[in-house]
Amino acid sequence: MASSGVPPAVQELLATETTFSEALHRMLEVYHKPLRDAQYKLTPLLHEREIDEIFGNVEDLLIIADELQRTLLKRISEATSAPSGKAPKVGDILTNFAGIFRLYERYIINYERGANRLGECKEKEKGFAAFLEKQGAIPGVLPLESYLIMPVQRILRYKLLLQEIIARTPKDSEDLGDLNTALKAVTERAVQCNEATRRRENMEALRRIQAKLQGVEIVGPERVLLCEGTLLRVRARSDPKDYLFFLFNDALIYAEPVGGFSGQGQYKMNRKFDIGGASSGATGRIVAPKQSEGGRFIQVR
Repeated sequence: MASSGVPPAVQELLATETTFSEALHRMLEVYHKPLRDAQYKLTPLLHEREIDEIFGNVEDLLIIADELQRTLLKRISEATSAPSGKAPKVGDILTNFAGIFRLYERYIINYERGANRLGECKEKEKGFAAFLEKQGAIPGVLPLESYLIMPVQRILRYKLLLQEIIARTPKDSEDLGDLNTALKAVTERAVQCNEATRRRENMEALRRIQAKLQGVEIVGPERVLLCEGTLLRVRARSDPKDYLFFLFNDALIYAEPVGGFSGQGQYKMNRKFDIGGASSGATGRIVAPKQSEGGRFIQVR
């Protein structure tokens, strides 16, 4: 296809979408389909739930990628064959696709969980690990992890390419309005993906802490974990003692390990301080975080 009159950034948009589509096709062909087919054997490599968790909704993303690639190719082909020689308009195309890009949000939210599941399955399922090694040795095939990260990076790629196209589009272009609309929509989608990921990671952290923390309910839709760690509590009438502190957006909790820090990883709440309110548990107040020569400590009265 002739590239005369097609801005480099538009060519790159089509080229990268084509590469992305081909990569997803290859991943499904080389990894996903054989795993699905193996479920009908007496000894499947993975259970259906594990396959779903690892690959997420990647098949939905492939449908989007294929259709976007075809639409871009058609528009560019029409522009390059027209006698006017005008650059192809792509802003309206990306604006129309921006809404369905929400399916990337679903994939990104589940990506870390899927990556962790993949690692766990490689460790415990020797047949699966051997399968990955065998498939990865096929010429032109990447490791499964390399394919799975691609959709996570794609929305940001759209944003960067749109910014480049806009920067090189004349101010009087008919496409500029649609390009700016598309950039706004894609940027909002990227922000939503990031926010959704942060919410998921925070909820997983709350559940992780809840599973080992006795005496208090911490999981809530508005609660955010800010940091956690071991600090030395200093009191005037007792010896200094290590505690595990959890700082949330609305509370500070410190707990002591059941059976000592060498125990089974369970903790019992010692005290909870509601930020901006009264403390729960034994009466006390935080004086100030301080720094000692031997490390960090916090003084509580």
